[in-house]
Amino acid sequence: MRFLMREMEYEKPIASGRFRYEREGKPTGLVEAWRFTRALEGFYFLRVDMDTHNPFNQEICLYHLLLNPAMNIERLKFRYFGSRIEIEGDLQFTNHIVTLNRVIIDKLKNTKKRQVEEISVESDAVFWFPSIVGLGLVASKDSKDSRRSFLSLDKDSYFASLRGTARFIWGEEEDTVVMRQNVAVRPCSISWDTDTVRLWLDDFGWPIGASFADGLSATEIAYLRYEQVKDRKTRPA
Repeated sequence: MRFLMREMEYEKPIASGRFRYEREGKPTGLVEAWRFTRALEGFYFLRVDMDTHNPFNQEICLYHLLLNPAMNIERLKFRYFGSRIEIEGDLQFTNHIVTLNRVIIDKLKNTKKRQVEEISVESDAVFWFPSIVGLGLVASKDSKDSRRSFLSLDKDSYFASLRGTARFIWGEEEDTVVMRQNVAVRPCSISWDTDTVRLWLDDFGWPIGASFADGLSATEIAYLRYEQVKDRKTRPA
């Protein structure tokens, strides 16, 4: 797994995993690896490495997320590597303002363009970045049905901001098999615009699988849990 910022000795691992993306039961090549650690003074880091493993059109995206002791996001740094385009991104969350800085590098044209967005968000708005574990962080904060304003990143638009309203619908607890073990999970469907993602989260609030409206799915192929994060839960209050 690659990191934007390497893990320091003072960090304590909490959980890590790896998802394999599939279509009609066949691997697409895309793999999402993630690692969640506790830093100093109760802060947390989430690192994500997404790789298409396509030698003809490889895409890699690395995320480095900083959360405060209340599990609220303070900063996200990311880096996208494509066959032609590279993007360096940085989001900073201050009160109800999110500042998105992007540097878009076109390797074919040998150009570099900097873009800055200042985005006002509602006090109860949620944020996720394009990954299963990123969505899982949002879902695990509240195990009740809700409708929330959201902010995300649009990968198809060079990771520009994407805003709207999302609906979170929870299902009843069910059993599933993960890496040949029976696991109790709760499904959560997240819908916005024309998109819907269905996550399955375990007792500790971590996603162990996902399905998408276009037929794409993701299966957990590696999962280690070192300790529980306080107040993360997927059971009704």
